[in-house]
Amino acid sequence: LRWEFFAAQLTDHHDNEDTYLWPPVEAAATAEERVVLVAMAAEHEAVEDAVTGLSQAMAELRTDADRDVALARWDELELVLTGHCLHEEQAAVPILAKYLTESDIQQLWLSVRSQQNFDIALAWICEGAPQGVVTETWRLLPAPLRLLAKPRATRKYRAFTQECGV
Repeated sequence: LRWEFFAAQLTDHHDNEDTYLWPPVEAAATAEERVVLVAMAAEHEAVEDAVTGLSQAMAELRTDADRDVALARWDELELVLTGHCLHEEQAAVPILAKYLTESDIQQLWLSVRSQQNFDIALAWICEGAPQGVVTETWRLLPAPLRLLAKPRATRKYRAFTQECGV
């Protein structure tokens, strides 16, 4: 269950970026900046391929050889995802900050908040995080909604982790 949750969150995250972040920014970006944005989309495909490969390997776990394949797929995902995250933080985020409008961000949030398990995802992000990260994460929600959503999401996430045997 935890793997499926992680894989779904990662896929949703990249789908949202590909739909709501890159297209409006690409229209205003310089040619050099567009190269970064195109690379982001290609990296998302590589991450998705690695997720699919690991999902398949985990579904076929039966022997030690299968375990070795799954571990190799895990290493592949870790490599691809780490490289992508570093590239995104260093190169794409400054471009987004330069061109994204409030309207672009609102469109993104409308999509994100409508996704299944959005509330669990916020609680998951906060698990074990420094207090500053926890505070900033929950501030993504408007104050009235935050007062209702945070306790509910935390309870729902605890139940989810118990269901997963964690």
